[in-house]
Amino acid sequence: MTVASTAGLDQAVATYVPELAGTRRPSLTALLSHHRRDRDETFGGSDRTRLAQELLAPFLDPAPGPVSSAEGGRDPRFTGWTRVLVSAWLRAEHESLSAHPALADGAAFVGPLVEDGVALASETLVRTLVEVLAERREAGALTGATPEARFDDFRAWIGSPDGASALAHRYPTAVVRAHALVVRRARSVREVLDHLVADLPDLRATLPGLDGDVRVHSLHLGAGDTHDGGRTVGLLDLGRHGHLVHKPRSLAADRALHGLARGLNAALGTSLRVPRTLTRDHHGWAEYVDGTGAPTSDGRHPYRLGELAAVLYLLRSTDMHYENVVTDAAGRPVVVDAETVLSAVPVREPSYADGAGSRHARALLEDSVIGIGLLPLRVSVPGRPESLDIGASGSMAAGQASPFRSLAVRDAGRDDMHIALEPGRVGTGNTNPHAGTELDAVVRFRDGVRRGLEDTLRRVMEHRDVVEGLVRRELTGVRVRHVNIPTVFYAQLLRMCSHPDLLEDPDAHLAVLGRVSLRNTAARSAAAHEVAQLLGDDVPLFTVDAHGTDLLDARGRTLVPDFFDATPVDRVLSRLHALDEAEVARQADLVDVAFVPRIPDGGERTAPLTRPTPPPAPDRDVVTGAVDRLLSRWVPATDPAHPATFWGPLVTTSDASQWTPGSLGYDLYGGSVGVALALAEAGHLYDVPRARDVAAAVLDPIRAQVLGGALESQPVSAGGMTGMGGTVWAVAAADRLSGRGTGDHARLVDALAATVRPDTVPDLTAGLAGALTAGCGIVGRVEDVHREAATDALARLAARALPGLERVTTAPADGDQPVFTGYAHGLAGMLAPAHRAAHALSGTHPELSARLAALGSALLGLLLAQTGEDGDLPRTVGGSDSSWAWCHGAPGVLLGLLEVAELGAEVPERLLVDLGRQTQDRGLGNNPTYCHGDLGSLAALHRLALHTGDEDARRRWTAETRSRAGRTALRDRASARDRYTGTDSLMVGRAGALHALLRTTAPADCPDVLTLE
Repeated sequence: MTVASTAGLDQAVATYVPELAGTRRPSLTALLSHHRRDRDETFGGSDRTRLAQELLAPFLDPAPGPVSSAEGGRDPRFTGWTRVLVSAWLRAEHESLSAHPALADGAAFVGPLVEDGVALASETLVRTLVEVLAERREAGALTGATPEARFDDFRAWIGSPDGASALAHRYPTAVVRAHALVVRRARSVREVLDHLVADLPDLRATLPGLDGDVRVHSLHLGAGDTHDGGRTVGLLDLGRHGHLVHKPRSLAADRALHGLARGLNAALGTSLRVPRTLTRDHHGWAEYVDGTGAPTSDGRHPYRLGELAAVLYLLRSTDMHYENVVTDAAGRPVVVDAETVLSAVPVREPSYADGAGSRHARALLEDSVIGIGLLPLRVSVPGRPESLDIGASGSMAAGQASPFRSLAVRDAGRDDMHIALEPGRVGTGNTNPHAGTELDAVVRFRDGVRRGLEDTLRRVMEHRDVVEGLVRRELTGVRVRHVNIPTVFYAQLLRMCSHPDLLEDPDAHLAVLGRVSLRNTAARSAAAHEVAQLLGDDVPLFTVDAHGTDLLDARGRTLVPDFFDATPVDRVLSRLHALDEAEVARQADLVDVAFVPRIPDGGERTAPLTRPTPPPAPDRDVVTGAVDRLLSRWVPATDPAHPATFWGPLVTTSDASQWTPGSLGYDLYGGSVGVALALAEAGHLYDVPRARDVAAAVLDPIRAQVLGGALESQPVSAGGMTGMGGTVWAVAAADRLSGRGTGDHARLVDALAATVRPDTVPDLTAGLAGALTAGCGIVGRVEDVHREAATDALARLAARALPGLERVTTAPADGDQPVFTGYAHGLAGMLAPAHRAAHALSGTHPELSARLAALGSALLGLLLAQTGEDGDLPRTVGGSDSSWAWCHGAPGVLLGLLEVAELGAEVPERLLVDLGRQTQDRGLGNNPTYCHGDLGSLAALHRLALHTGDEDARRRWTAETRSRAGRTALRDRASARDRYTGTDSLMVGRAGALHALLRTTAPADCPDVLTLE
């Protein structure tokens, strides 16, 4: 039996944890095999069919009695059916409980308790009942002329002896599980009431107002996850005595935070508030803080949030999101759950990426004021449009969709009733300023939080000894929670395991739970203990002593010795001792970054055109000042095989997570590569060694990774802005600036060609046109000795890209995707690479060159065919909406047409003039950056001036570029009122401004990031 069981479990692991390979799979199988007996005992073992029959006895009796129903005798969600079971399962418990001395009215109390059990049982069993319904429908076993009638037939059958018996034999585990969850919830109710009776004398002394006869009118359980045998937070309604919160854990951490807050208020002048508590070994009581309708518009509220953020940053708190920090009636933020007020970091297994700058940047952000959860913190799921700002100072609207999906019943009461996986909805929102709020309100809120943080951290530094004494005194004997894996992942596994087929297959059930092993990256895994708790339908809960390094369970028993690399208190003291002005400045900067997504559209408007006195070329002080601002967010690598990086708002990511803080990626548009290129230009053109060194620390390892094939297994796009094209082009440009030479540039182009696939999109930013543009840009500047190899590599790239680009001209309306006219994503950005590649390959690959030339002519014809009488072009082929930005609209179209005109293509001069006029009239004033901003429009106008030989216009656009770019490059972030000051990216941030400044000084030496020349 053991061998067969292990073989089945190993196959299940291979099916449900396919990511495992080598020796890891047998290790997981061995780990899970130890839980087989626990699982059998949890779900009734070999007797579970008999046990399920006993639990379904009310329906096995031909006369089960009246069944509660709804909708005129129908029972579309099986609540009436479930009520029969719950009433039978809990009859004795309810009869006994109704006489409990803590209750105001036992009969009135039990009624809602029954309904709570019905809701829990229905939620637990509905997935199984819907599965049985589908099986009956597919077997043709339902009678009735309509879907509703056939459902009613099934409902009658499942409530009959035949149906109940079939359910007990087909899905016994589901029935046993539902009974266990309902019974343990009822036992938790009794436990809370017993605790109230025992603790009331001490509660009266702790919480004023509990005078006289204190009785429970109602009790709501189920707020939050369940832990430690189904226990969860409870809210007691005590009538005239208000509400009281019961927590199934020690509140020593909450009590310690309360004491610490009082001490800090006295020493630092802060206004922190923490609820009063009474704690026992394994449970505790807290005063109730009603956060609904709190006056967050109070002018002191953001400042108090900043004070709290500073203290929680010092304590290295985590998980202080909108549910754990609420605002009271006086407008004060209050920590209502302090179980993660301290944190510890597991000892990690060494891994390949340990020394990468990106790993260090993520750690820096996670261990910063952003990682607390108090500031705006938008979470999303890749590929889904929804996001959720879970920060306590974030923005959340009641009823908004969540990126996390849950099970929902659809078409209830019909025979095609089914379970769907859909985004959940937020129950309540808040009144904090959000992206749709007036700009001034968001800026005032952000600035108030920042001031509160800065003031408090500076007071901490002034009273370091006092704060250390408070920490040592108040945190003695405290245990806090350690969240080993995000609870949403645990919840996902529990949801998966609620499927009836998994419940009835022990091997599959265990294997799915075994997926926790994939997230255990510590040197000593906690997976075995996570599986044990998940088997009981609990979200795993671990603790750590404030002065210890062992991983503990909910009751304080050691599970894994020496799990953490330092004690939580030592981590607090190390932060306290290291705190200085530079760290205060960095945390204040992070506050600004956290609020970047909340800055509303329209806040980025720039000044109208002027005729300024042409600023001189930027001097060294201006360049070094801009460099210093970029370097303030640099994160070095500790392994030379990995690149350094920068942190900041992410601008090249999915819409749902755009502008959130993170580690910049490898792309040119918004990643570390673009910032490094601007630094490389400054370093070499103005002899700034630190800029040159940091650029090399980013680009040299990336260069080695590209040439060494380290990125081949990564899902890298081919594009010129957000893909491999821009990356290798920037590496090649930095090679030329540094004097390294171009000997490896053919290999760079070949590495780029390898990223071109049949389904690659055709545009410049992410696709084929960008790859070809980057290839042309590299080959166009190689040294003569390397030109033949580079040209052959370009030919290989062009041959791979051509079919996809040709499809744009042969099937412009293919599918539902429109064909854009602009530069970043449309025809204008495809013109130059086709023409440039045709020219570059004309002498060595004539047939390929001819196809490229034909492609260029076809693309130009298609674009010109969209031109209106006034020279205006629609945003999309055949469309009507216009645009006036580099990425979409007149400036980018102008730039693309100028490029091909300079290569000999016939472009109407009148059209170029019209596009220049549109760009000047409508393409300036939106924002100060390259992409859909002033710098992109000015670059097009400057090139037009060179094309027409208009020296006055050239000087004017040079002056405007220097003026606008100079302001952006040196702007103080603390006074920023737009999103673009928050980022250092090349195309929409400070690095682009520095690049634009340098281009006005040495255009021949400084590469062009718009055209990749």
